[in-house]
Amino acid sequence: MTISRRFKNIRNSLRRYVPGLFVFGKMMALMNAKRSMLRTSGFIESVKRKRPCRPDGSPIPWMNYNIISLLEERLNKDVSVFEYGSGNSTLFFSSLVGKVVSVECEESWYREIADGMTDNATLLLHAPFDADQYVNTVTE
Repeated sequence: MTISRRFKNIRNSLRRYVPGLFVFGKMMALMNAKRSMLRTSGFIESVKRKRPCRPDGSPIPWMNYNIISLLEERLNKDVSVFEYGSGNSTLFFSSLVGKVVSVECEESWYREIADGMTDNATLLLHAPFDADQYVNTVTE
């Protein structure tokens, strides 16, 4: 029996008894490929940073990649955005639109996000159960 035939027999036996190992190997090869959608979309970088981002690390919101592409095509500096809850979406929108106003209710998160705010973004801290401050901010 030739070496290549022995190798094929061993490989086939392993596939029968440990099929998950080969699936895992294929998955790792696909993930680490330079052209992998997981790499080119920023998914791998997002897992590393524990925040949604592009491959270069720039922030994106917790949204579907197709929605993000749609927003990037349609938003411009003539648009203003108001949002409840701040984070990567606030940073993302501030790079695309003329003005962003974000209302946050969690003080520790407010402090963390406030450091990265751009000049065209306003971050407001309001108690979530005070309707006059939190809910009605959108009418101001």
